[in-house]
Amino acid sequence: MGWAVGATGAGITVAVLDAGVDPSQTDLTGRLSPLSVDLTGPHSATFGDQHATIISTLLAGNYNDQFTVGVAYESTIMSIRIDTGPTCTHGCSIGTAGEISGLDYAATHGANIVNISFASNAPETVQAQDAFQRAVNAGLVITAAAGNDGSANPAYPARLASDQRYQGSIIAVGSLNAAGTDLASFSNRAGDAASYFLVAPGENIIADCATVSGSTVCHQDSGTSFAAPLVAGGLALLLDAFPNLTGRQAAAILLQSARDMGAVGTDPVFGRGALDIQGAFQPLGALKIPTPAGSVLIESLSSQTAMTGGAFGDAFQRTGVKLSTVLYDEYDRRFTVGLGDLFRDQGRRSAAPVRPMLERSSANVTAPGGGGLGFTVEQDPAARSMARLSGLSNLNVPESVAISYSKAGMTLDFWTGKSGATPMFGDAPVDDFSSLVRSQAVGRVLWRSGRWVLSAEQGSGGFQPGPVQNFAPVPVGRDPSAYGRMTASALGRTWDAGVVVGAMKEAAGPLDSYVSRDSALSMSSLTRFASFSTGWAPADGVRLDARLSLGRTQADGKLLMLSDGLSSSWALSGAVDCARLNLPCSGLSVSLSQPPRIEHVRLSAVLADTPPGYFDPLTYSRRSVTVAPDGREIDLGLGLTRSIRAGVLRLDAAGLFNEGNRRHSAVGYGATASLRRSF
Repeated sequence: MGWAVGATGAGITVAVLDAGVDPSQTDLTGRLSPLSVDLTGPHSATFGDQHATIISTLLAGNYNDQFTVGVAYESTIMSIRIDTGPTCTHGCSIGTAGEISGLDYAATHGANIVNISFASNAPETVQAQDAFQRAVNAGLVITAAAGNDGSANPAYPARLASDQRYQGSIIAVGSLNAAGTDLASFSNRAGDAASYFLVAPGENIIADCATVSGSTVCHQDSGTSFAAPLVAGGLALLLDAFPNLTGRQAAAILLQSARDMGAVGTDPVFGRGALDIQGAFQPLGALKIPTPAGSVLIESLSSQTAMTGGAFGDAFQRTGVKLSTVLYDEYDRRFTVGLGDLFRDQGRRSAAPVRPMLERSSANVTAPGGGGLGFTVEQDPAARSMARLSGLSNLNVPESVAISYSKAGMTLDFWTGKSGATPMFGDAPVDDFSSLVRSQAVGRVLWRSGRWVLSAEQGSGGFQPGPVQNFAPVPVGRDPSAYGRMTASALGRTWDAGVVVGAMKEAAGPLDSYVSRDSALSMSSLTRFASFSTGWAPADGVRLDARLSLGRTQADGKLLMLSDGLSSSWALSGAVDCARLNLPCSGLSVSLSQPPRIEHVRLSAVLADTPPGYFDPLTYSRRSVTVAPDGREIDLGLGLTRSIRAGVLRLDAAGLFNEGNRRHSAVGYGATASLRRSF
């Protein structure tokens, strides 16, 4: 809650309109204001009953390793006694005159918050309504107990929260049950005050403790009376931590950050939901990060779409205080935030849906002039069946289409497919970087001469993330990426070797990252890469392969710069004809690999320093930090192919260790199946 950032309620005065607070209560030593007053006395006793004392200890009880700790334990209680009758010592009642005089006293003697833990089914008089108007006009925010009749609407004065004259300055407070899972049976519901209604613990509350004959004796009670001061304490913490806030803004923050209960959204039982002080201390709404050139906006934290690719692991989050700066939310509250903490990962690849079994259709014809023309189409048979059943031919969209033309050692290839599919090219070495573009269109020219094969290739696509929780869909083509690469390979009788050099541009972010281009965190990146591979076939039906890829990445953003991003990946694999092992399959393969991983990266930015005082002017400094992920992902794969009547069935299984280059990640696993048919 707010204690973690040093908020205690210090300097905030809460007026408790009730039957007077017991000044001898140990929990309240030093907490009572000298402006505390008895407005309807003189009474025969200092306080009327325990009611006001319990409320005050829940709100401001000292943090002294004993008894009750109040929500705002360093706030000041202005005890305003307004109960009727000079001799009231138990079950005291409060009249309209006392209510009016108490509100006016709080408004004119420096209170910030008023807590009202009494209720009546009788509507407030015009004079009382005017007193509430004067109080809110003076800047006071009021927490009022909803009442204990189990009714559909709050009692008065809590019901005034729905009145247009006070909206935003009065919070009606209901009680949760002892388990915190439902509304207490006695509590009035939100009803027509739902938009300004919160619930908080109020059943079996223990407070007003004392030491009697060496033993601790406490008072236990239930009621919305004891839920209201918890909300008042939350207001005091906010006003202490964020001195720019008005009382009405603090109330709006508690209402906006409440934990939803019951029906989704605001409802007539729980109103806005349960008091969530921890949530209230999180930035809300549109966020601004100041820069020397002016503030820049990022998305609200609840819908943040700054995500790093798996190559980075937790590198961004490991920047620590070196990339910390200030951030302002929609209430202009100032927070200290680490830029790296604004990024999250894209989730587990091992949890991604299994790709569909595909059917491949190929045709080859002789083109004019003697060249060869080939067509290949991959389709999802399930989608085709759906198209036939529904009669909607547009559902039958191929997964990919490839066209090739070959003549005299020269081949021209063109491929188009769904983002994330794999181009159906062969005869050239591969790398682990160009696939990050998620191409939707690829063109290639390839030349063969003896044992040498040379090619040039270019692909483009748009970022389309996988199934990431709470991630808004990205319009296709909004964040285009592209790559270009050249390859050379030499083919021997039992061996081959190849090299790839290339570069890729990613508008959405480096190495499969995604940041909305509208965000201050956006980064357009360039990665240059090279890959070296070799293969050896020591015997018929046996093949061993190895590959190493290296990349160098840089990215320029509105706020954050990335340089010296050295990345690597490698793979070792072996394949054998099942006949050599007397197994009932066509082929068996095993692989061990490391997907792309940033070995180190330098992140730098010019950021605002956290000023010593809340309202002190900002200064700026350049920060730079070199980081790397704390883990290294290693993937173990097993593949099996078998020829069946329907085609060639391939089964693949994988185990992922330190998935996403995060140390101690749970072992991931996945399996895919594909069926290829040619006809």
